[in-house]
Amino acid sequence: MASRFERTGEALTTSAVIEAARAEDYGVTIVNVKDPGAEGWESAASRLSSQAIDGLVILRAEGTPEDLSLPRTLPVAVSDSRLIGLYPAVSSNHMQGSADATGHLLALGHAVVHHIAGPADSDPAMARMAGWRRTLEQAGITPPEPLHGDWSAESGYVLGLTLAADPTVTAVFCSNDEMAIGAMRAFHEAGRVVPTDVSVVGFDDLTLSPFLPVPLTTVRQDFRAIGHELVALLLDQLRSAVRKPHERVTIPTELIVRGTSAPPRA
Repeated sequence: MASRFERTGEALTTSAVIEAARAEDYGVTIVNVKDPGAEGWESAASRLSSQAIDGLVILRAEGTPEDLSLPRTLPVAVSDSRLIGLYPAVSSNHMQGSADATGHLLALGHAVVHHIAGPADSDPAMARMAGWRRTLEQAGITPPEPLHGDWSAESGYVLGLTLAADPTVTAVFCSNDEMAIGAMRAFHEAGRVVPTDVSVVGFDDLTLSPFLPVPLTTVRQDFRAIGHELVALLLDQLRSAVRKPHERVTIPTELIVRGTSAPPRA
């Protein structure tokens, strides 16, 4: 189950889950939860309970109620979910990735790094914001107020216009590539050149990120590894009949330095 398939990360993880499941001769049924509230998730769980399924993967379940009714014997694996700790989980190392991005910009000589964050109710967004904040504080820098978007390029563009109006802003870490792309358009329209005037770093490393007019510096998530590990957790439960609710697999991230980050203008 997943709540937002239009998000690129969820789509890539879903593709990897399907790939890994097919390699083990399992089919995949996709259930999209359009209503992020408790009723939407309960409805989806009810639909699944009427089908003969061997296991369940829950992707990016930020609105999932913690008391979601699922059969106790059903193998479940979750990714970036409020259900982490209740079921085996796989997630990227969001804090380390954001710390690497922020540290990279500081090492280039920027006095402060601004942050376009994801939604305040998103666990991954909060983890990335925590890594950004901690890195600045460890460098003796008071973090500026983060700006919260909704993961979309449009929200990055709107928030980017706000940052572009401030001539003191020289570096921005965005919580995903799509918001980073939107922010770069805002800087372009405001006459601020990336990276000469403003350095921008994203998070995800989408397929298009290396092919932008200025290739995007970003933090790479291994969505394929996440999907494959989710299936591996399910298969382990199926084959051993042992539930390990606190098992957690953390997938490393990697800073990919390209053309949108540079030292500040002298």
